[in-house]
Amino acid sequence: MVCCLMAVELLLSWWHERMPAKLWLTGWAVTATLLYAGHAVFFGGAKELLPVSDTVYVACSLAVYPLYLIYIYRLTEVRLPRPLLWTLVLPVMAGVVVGCLYANMSAAETTVFVDDYLYKNEWNRSESTLVSAQGAVHTLCKAAFAVEVTAVAIIGLFKIRHYNRKVEQLYADTESKALYSIHTILILLLFTSATSFVVNIIGRTWFDDSIWLLSVPSLLFSVLLFVIGWTGLWQHFSIVDIMRDAETIQVAEAGMTVVLTEQQTLKERIVQTMEREQMFRQPDLKLNDLAKHLGTNRTYLLRAMSEELGMTFTEYVNRQRIAYAMRLMEKHPELNKTDIAIQSGYAVLSSFYRNLKLYGEKP
Repeated sequence: MVCCLMAVELLLSWWHERMPAKLWLTGWAVTATLLYAGHAVFFGGAKELLPVSDTVYVACSLAVYPLYLIYIYRLTEVRLPRPLLWTLVLPVMAGVVVGCLYANMSAAETTVFVDDYLYKNEWNRSESTLVSAQGAVHTLCKAAFAVEVTAVAIIGLFKIRHYNRKVEQLYADTESKALYSIHTILILLLFTSATSFVVNIIGRTWFDDSIWLLSVPSLLFSVLLFVIGWTGLWQHFSIVDIMRDAETIQVAEAGMTVVLTEQQTLKERIVQTMEREQMFRQPDLKLNDLAKHLGTNRTYLLRAMSEELGMTFTEYVNRQRIAYAMRLMEKHPELNKTDIAIQSGYAVLSSFYRNLKLYGEKP
């Protein structure tokens, strides 16, 4: 029900925004809905529906992680690599093979497989060829799922970190732009999926004896799935917006006639602009704004900040803002935190508190 609700919300959000990443996340939510519908049939004991629901379950279990990785790619990359789409072939093939085996199994063979393998987690290789083949396919799918989880976690975390570094180079306010929440969610998914994999090995029937025992993973997974959908619902910024801002920067650079070639001179001008002119107090400050002000381009600017100041654009601006906020709190204790945040350049109070923990002392 949670996945179904989030699928509808994400589809409506995509319809209004036409953000490609949200369409893929909608596909993920729909797939997860079908996946957990398979769980519902299993724990509901509707054995007559299991040949169909189990076929869908196997395909969806192998599709949810590739779909989530594609979602991450659509947030962090301009173009989706074609090989990534081939990861969706395996779930389809697995579903087709499992479905065909069920279709060719007799009623007695289906009963044996459902009772022994699915409910008792026992695989007797001495059974008929079709039952044995079905057990082998299911076991291979479990192994493939474990490989998928590991691969998606490693690749996804790498893509998110690389993307976040881009954001920190170009924007002072990263609160609604960087993928910090999705980074945390991916780590949580890794642990929960590892737990799910272990449970699959032990057997789902272990939970079938107690509704209270089953309610624990149900509640935990429902909360996590809701958080995934909710975070995606409110993620409106992606690589497309970064590239749009980059095009603006390139247009601005094309018309520049002043180019600073001395790194030390540029460093001094950055410090003067930030510390004396207090440009850091400008809300939603971008690297492009500073480049225009200094009459240089972002390449020189990024190099100066990295090599001469030893910081990203985000870190430097927020250090200046927090230092200014600390001075305000000391000189004007009557000011509330919202006023201090606004005067320091923060449009979002949560961003102020997050950076205060990083670069200041808790008042």
